[in-house]
Amino acid sequence: MCRKKLFKNTNRIDKTVAEISNRTRVTENYYRKDMDHTISNNNHYYKTNFDYAASTGSIYKNDIFEDCSMYQTDFEFCTFQKCKFSSKRKVVSSFNCSDFIKVDFSDTHFKACTFTGTLFEKCTFQNIDIQSSTLENALFQNCTFMNVDLSRLNTNFMHLVNPKMDKVILPSEQIPYIFGCLKYLLNTDDDVSILTQKGVITVSEYFKNEIPKLIQKWNNQVHYDAKAYFPLANTYIALNDFNEAQQALSNGITSSIAILDYRMIKFYCKLISDTDAFENSQRHLFYNIIKCFAPNTEHSISTQRSFVRNIAEIKSILFSNQKKATLNLKFLTNIHMDDSKILQKIIQHIFSITKMKYKGFSNDVEITLSENSPLLVSLKVTSDEENIYYILNQCIEISKATFANENKSSALQYFESNEICNDTNNLILFCTKNSVQLSISEYFMENILKRRENIPEFFFSKEKMYIE
Repeated sequence: MCRKKLFKNTNRIDKTVAEISNRTRVTENYYRKDMDHTISNNNHYYKTNFDYAASTGSIYKNDIFEDCSMYQTDFEFCTFQKCKFSSKRKVVSSFNCSDFIKVDFSDTHFKACTFTGTLFEKCTFQNIDIQSSTLENALFQNCTFMNVDLSRLNTNFMHLVNPKMDKVILPSEQIPYIFGCLKYLLNTDDDVSILTQKGVITVSEYFKNEIPKLIQKWNNQVHYDAKAYFPLANTYIALNDFNEAQQALSNGITSSIAILDYRMIKFYCKLISDTDAFENSQRHLFYNIIKCFAPNTEHSISTQRSFVRNIAEIKSILFSNQKKATLNLKFLTNIHMDDSKILQKIIQHIFSITKMKYKGFSNDVEITLSENSPLLVSLKVTSDEENIYYILNQCIEISKATFANENKSSALQYFESNEICNDTNNLILFCTKNSVQLSISEYFMENILKRRENIPEFFFSKEKMYIE
């Protein structure tokens, strides 16, 4: 058996198996051992004692953990990739901020574990028992659950993305505290049941009978528990009642500000960010509410520091729009800063074009100008994918029409012609009348799923066009 000594300190474990081509059975006793930053690959940990061990920041790949003892083990900030867990013994450990990638959990018992901020990506949970554990801010993405009872679990502020469930029981009052769960239940045919005080019911019965009761309960509860605004807002969003959702979010944020609970504010902002119902102007409204109550010199230093630490993350959550398609584009111009009237008209025209709603979707638009002369106009448009392509088409036509006389060899001349809208035509006429040139120097698109053969995802004027 090949071994690699990872630590010089004799108090640390000196027999860590690492980078082994064939899976090796490991039965050592790691009780209270310091195993930080261990690298383990292709090992079979069989009835291995990890009790009270510290394995922070370790990497486990292709490993099997079978009937291991894991009591008060520190597995925080670890990576488990393509591993398998199965144990008749109860696992009582901390897995905070760890990553589980393509991990198989079968016939495993978890009790009083912490998974705060933990990522589960493409994992399978089958016949597992999990109780009294914390999953706050944990992300379950593309995971499969089979024959799992989650009704005795604290799932508050857990994230659920594209799950697959079969014979799964969820807790009635916990569901509205989970990001993405209500929408999943409304749109799935998976075999999911809901545990209530009166017993197990179907998903349809849950929305018909239990949700109205819970809404009434939370409306009464908000007078003494501000956190009740969260399930209210989450439920209203899932039911597409955005007026009530906006009111609940505003009240929740205001109430959280009053008690300086910035953690809760971030959860409210996450709800806002996860839905397309709130336009950029509404997001700014929420952001301004938070800023208006920023602590001043009368507050303690710790309160001021807490606000400063959290406000940047709050802003990022509200405005990042990571899931939406985005167009980043730059126009080279012959406009100088002193041409203020012409510049004003050009910006107005561009803003009108980029704010157009194709198929009813709204756009978030940022327009920035360089400080140099002639000016460089930069656009950032975040919207639905169809909108992005439509606006890019308009920009291409503007560039071709206003710059063609100057540069017949421009690569944009080889793009297929597209139908132009009235706003685009008005801008072209204005540019022609005032000898204004708007030439696309570069663009690139992000989060594009449906690629168009005639339009590359990125373009640079001084380079060839590429189609991926």
